[in-house]
Amino acid sequence: MAYVLGVDAGNRQTFALIADDEGYILGAGRRGCGNTSNPHLPEEVALKHVEQAVGEALELAQLDAYDLSCACMGMAGAIWPEDFSFLKRHFSKKLGAQELLITNQAFGALRAASLEGHGLAIMGGIEVVSAVKDGLGQSWYSGYWQQGLGSEALGRQVLESIREIGLGIEVASSLGTRLCEVLKLDSLEDLLHAFYNRRKEAPLSLYQLAPFLIEEADKGDKLCQSLLKRHGERLGQYVLAALKKSALAEDVLISLSGDLFRLRSKLLYEALLDKVKTAYPQANMVYAELEAVVGGVMGGLEHHLHHPITAEIFSKLKSTSPDSSFFC
Repeated sequence: MAYVLGVDAGNRQTFALIADDEGYILGAGRRGCGNTSNPHLPEEVALKHVEQAVGEALELAQLDAYDLSCACMGMAGAIWPEDFSFLKRHFSKKLGAQELLITNQAFGALRAASLEGHGLAIMGGIEVVSAVKDGLGQSWYSGYWQQGLGSEALGRQVLESIREIGLGIEVASSLGTRLCEVLKLDSLEDLLHAFYNRRKEAPLSLYQLAPFLIEEADKGDKLCQSLLKRHGERLGQYVLAALKKSALAEDVLISLSGDLFRLRSKLLYEALLDKVKTAYPQANMVYAELEAVVGGVMGGLEHHLHHPITAEIFSKLKSTSPDSSFFC
């Protein structure tokens, strides 16, 4: 029996799964931010989070790191060539796996999206990253080309809109009132002060404002709807740019995963898809069933077994993966 490790190290959370070569997931681990490029977290802390998540998964699987035949690690911090080299050196020392693969985390999301592993995956978290792969083996990920379209960017738009609402530049909106209620503040000025003062930490991180924007849009707030529509259209532009890097057909499968898309904004989904369909009218866009970390396991299994994932293994991975509450 052989064992593989899959890792998804993101800006907010890090996940690790251990599976055997039949496709049964035996252990799972979770910790905080594992992005070594995150400017708000020391590199050594991010690395420690990854190591702790892996250690937890190994403990539950009742295995040692040296039992691993292959580790496939999807890392948000793997962007430039030197990032890959650094991460491979570090985890080669820390893990006893016989083989170690370092990828950008978007490829984990893409691999988990289907049995074949072809199409385009958009991983929407605090930031957004996309990966594309066609049947010819051509692949590409957005990495350093795509910034500022995740939930943090939406949160930033919320505060910019609050400023313009207060000045009368923007139309009236329920968004400011809703946030003042939640944070127990009396005015829009108090709200802006809470986020921009020099002495106290903001009451919420920027990415935590995105759900409020989506909630108010769902209730019919015109400003919030406009912001989400523009955001979806902008995401669609990047998807079209990514698709040009491949030879995928017009019925391309597009998978949405990550915290941003877990919010299930119909307006964001429709605006994104409408933009994509201007060039790919038969595109099929779905919310991911499996998490990116499962894609890491699949990549590790394929590398170790030297053949594509079978339908039987794929089915076992789906049935033994942790439920959605583990990833929230």
